[in-house]
Amino acid sequence: MTDMHPAIRVSEIFGPTIQGEGVLIGLPTVFIRTGGCDYRCSWCDSLHAVDN
Repeated sequence: MTDMHPAIRVSEIFGPTIQGEGVLIGLPTVFIRTGGCDYRCSWCDSLHAVDN
């Protein structure tokens, strides 16, 4: 990664699936879960993505 070409860590790509909540409910959706979060929130359900 360089300053001119920043990168985002991708931990998981899931889909296509059907959106299950919000205004887009029922529509085909692809989710991209990013990695590298260092907040360590107590309620986080994505701990497998923390260090990836």
